[in-house]
Amino acid sequence: MLHHHIARCFTTYSTSRQIQIKSTLLAVTYLILVATVWVAYLTSLDLNIKNVYQRSCPVQGAVTIKVKGQLSTLDLDDSEFSVADSSLYKRTFDAADLIYPPFGEDDGTFVAVTNLLITPNQTRGRCPQTTDSAKAKCTLDKDCVKGKTGPSYDGVLTGKCFKDSGQCEMSSWCPVESSSLPLKGNRALLKDVANFTVLIKNSVEFPECGKDLHYRNIKNKSSSDYLEKCLHSVGEDDHCPILRLGDVVTWSGEDFSKVATLGALFKIELKWECDFDGLTSNVCFPKYIFERMDEANSSIAPGFNFRTSFYHEENRRTLVKMYGIKFLIVVSGQGKKFDFLQLVLAFGANIALFDLAPLVCDTLFHFLCYLKRFTPFKKHFGDFSSKARYADRSLAEDEPEQG
Repeated sequence: MLHHHIARCFTTYSTSRQIQIKSTLLAVTYLILVATVWVAYLTSLDLNIKNVYQRSCPVQGAVTIKVKGQLSTLDLDDSEFSVADSSLYKRTFDAADLIYPPFGEDDGTFVAVTNLLITPNQTRGRCPQTTDSAKAKCTLDKDCVKGKTGPSYDGVLTGKCFKDSGQCEMSSWCPVESSSLPLKGNRALLKDVANFTVLIKNSVEFPECGKDLHYRNIKNKSSSDYLEKCLHSVGEDDHCPILRLGDVVTWSGEDFSKVATLGALFKIELKWECDFDGLTSNVCFPKYIFERMDEANSSIAPGFNFRTSFYHEENRRTLVKMYGIKFLIVVSGQGKKFDFLQLVLAFGANIALFDLAPLVCDTLFHFLCYLKRFTPFKKHFGDFSSKARYADRSLAEDEPEQG
C-alpha cells in the first residue's frame, strides 16, 4: 500500500479549510498584527526594496596620504613668548618638520604638530628633579632612595638630596624639560598648520561581489590641473580628495585654535555605499564623514602629545615635546549586488512572517472558546456557539430561492 500513498503525493493536492468567525475582537487583532508586521518589515528594509534581493559585500582597501604646507613664526614678537629663549621657536616650518610620519602609517593615519616645547642641549649627567612630584621632595639624603624611579620622575634617584631646593638628585638628561608652553595666553605656536592640506588616495575593491570591482576616490577623468586647484568642500566639491586640515576640524564641530594648543584626535571616514546593479554600477564615490574621537572636555590627560629627540653628538641632544592633532583615516561601507539566493531566502522569510497573524488569532480564538464555558464570559467576545465556530464558509451562504 505504500506505493499508493507515494503516488497520491504526486497526484493529489489538499487545501486547508477556511472558517468564518463573527468576532470584532479577532478581526481587529488580526488587522493590527498585519499592519504591525508590514511596518516592521518595511522598517527593517529602510524603505529600500533593493534590500530584498541584493546581498552585501564588505569593502576592502588601502590608503596613502601626502601632506603639503608651510608656515613661519618669524613675525612673532618676543613679548608674546613665556620662555627665556624665543629664538628657538622663530623659524620657518614645512610638512617635513611637522607631519609624523611624513608618509602616514599603514592605514594613512598621521599627526600634524600644532604646538611644541623645545629643551636644547641636553647632556647626560646629574641634576635636581624639577617637576612637581611630592615623591621627589626631600630634606635629607635618606629621603631619596637610590635607584628609585617612576612615571612622574625625570630620571633615576641617586640617593642625594639638594637641601636648598628640597629636591632629590636625578641621573638623567640635563637640564630637565620645562612644563611651560612657549606662547603666553594658552595659545598654539603652530596654529597655521590649519592651512596645510592632505591628499587622500584610497583604492578599494569588493571581492565578494566581483573580482573586477575596483574603485578610487579620485575620478578617473580628473586632470593634474584639477588636483592642483580643487579643495574639498562639503556640499560644493564633495569628490575632491584634497582636504584642508582646519576645515576637517571645523566640519567636526570644533575650533582649530582651541584644539591646537594641547592636541586632539579626529577621524576622517571614507564611507563607500555602492550599487552594482543598474545604469550607475560603474559610478561609485565615498562619502566623507568627520568626527572628533577623544573627549573634548577632559580634565585629566587632555589632548595628544609625544616626545622625540635630535642628537647632535654622542652625549648631546635636543628634546622636543610635540602637541598635535592625530587624524585617523577609516575606510568603511559596502557594495550591493543582485543575488538569487538572497531573494529566495527573503521571500520565504516574509511568508513565514505574515503567518504570524493567523497563528496568534487562532490561539486567541481557542482561548476565548475556553472562557465562554464560564457564566461571566458568555455574553462577551462575540458568538462562539458550536454552529458558528465550525460552519464552513460555503455552507453559510444563502441557498438560491425556489422557483
